[in-house]
Amino acid sequence: MMVTLVGRQFDHLLVLCRSPGRGTLQWVCRCSCGGTAIIEDNPLRMGGVTSCGCQNAPAPDYSKAITAMRSARRKPQLQRARLIFLHTKERRYDWAEYLR
Repeated sequence: MMVTLVGRQFDHLLVLCRSPGRGTLQWVCRCSCGGTAIIEDNPLRMGGVTSCGCQNAPAPDYSKAITAMRSARRKPQLQRARLIFLHTKERRYDWAEYLR
């Protein structure tokens, strides 16, 4: 038995009707900003989706700053590891020539 959500308010979204189509159960919703969105049933009922996207502020991009801090902190370690790798690689080739 399917429970209808038509007319129910979920935070900023008002459910207008069921979305036509097969597969997952989806609802056509109108947001308080006036936009419409098609939302799947579970995220709508569980509170995972609360607007058409108008309330979602863009997250600040800290990735470049974090990467710069990490690379500055690890730079000496990475250089040392790279030198060890290169010397190991050279020794391996020296042994290969020695065994011929």
